[in-house]
Amino acid sequence: MQAFDLVAREHPEARLTIAGRGPEEGALRTLAYSLHLEDRIDFPGHVDAREALRAHDEVVQLSAWENLSYTLLDAVAHGLGVVATDVGGNGEIVPERCLVTAEEARSPEAVASRILAQGTDLSARPDPAEHGLTVAEMTAAIADAYREVAA
Repeated sequence: MQAFDLVAREHPEARLTIAGRGPEEGALRTLAYSLHLEDRIDFPGHVDAREALRAHDEVVQLSAWENLSYTLLDAVAHGLGVVATDVGGNGEIVPERCLVTAEEARSPEAVASRILAQGTDLSARPDPAEHGLTVAEMTAAIADAYREVAA
């Protein structure tokens, strides 16, 4: 949210959606108010993935452990910008320009820089073809991996 504060200063039209519910929701709402961003941050709870992908420009997933998530795969497949931590296999989904290290993830300036790059330069967004795969080939490879594990 501190990174979004930096983005919002530069781009007054920017909005942030924090999806889901959890024990940190109250603290996040309090932080939004303390940063005077309460009118620019939405807390809708559960969101429909298809609607969310159509309604947003970027996905920011700064996780210490979650990697290769369907959220990132869907974001890339739908042409959204992605900013994610460089954990697990995230580097297999998105190029380095979309990744932040664990240390950078703690830096609002570093995260804001990546968010701005993805939001202002459409060519900076990830493209599944960069990894030599089309979306169809990528999903077929995932299906093959599941078949292999299930066999």
